[in-house]
This record gives sequence, structure tokens and C-alpha cells, in this order.
Amino acid sequence: MFCSRTHVLAAPPSAPGKPVVMDISETQCTLKWGESEDDGGAEVKHYTLEYYRDVWNVWLKAKTTKARQATVEDLIPGSRHAFSQIKTSIK
Repeated sequence: MFCSRTHVLAAPPSAPGKPVVMDISETQCTLKWGESEDDGGAEVKHYTLEYYRDVWNVWLKAKTTKARQATVEDLIPGSRHAFSQIKTSIK
């Protein structure tokens, strides 16, 4: 017996839009970002939002979300932070 299967692999999606600060306080920041220009042929499973904490010199995972908006909590007052988001797609 012969069985034939075809697996269609999605191309990697392009990066999501640059995060924009929607609201900020001493200890939290709400970010929103746009859609990717190319989804790679697969739906978005989720976004992972990370942030860089300069005091510790480390990137930390903040949230995993299906939405294109998230609030990062427990920021250290007086510190500088950078933000990055990663899109995960599945087909």
C-alpha cells in the first residue's frame, strides 16, 4: 500500500508593526502594534512581548497575547526599557 501526503509549510511571517506607547506610568506601559505586511500564509497563533531592563542588562518575557496590544507591568521607576514583540504563526 502506498500513502502520499503533502505538507505545506508556511513561509516565516514578516515582523509585526513597530510597538507604539499608548499609555505609561512609573511602573507600567501599554503598547500597541500593527499587523505584519505578510502573514507567511498562516494565521497568527500569538504574539510574545519582551522588554529590556537596562538595570539588569537582560531581556524579559512580559506577555503572550493574541491581541496586538498588551500592558507590561512591574517596570522599575527611573530605568530605561526597550520593547520587542515576536509573532508566532501556524498553518
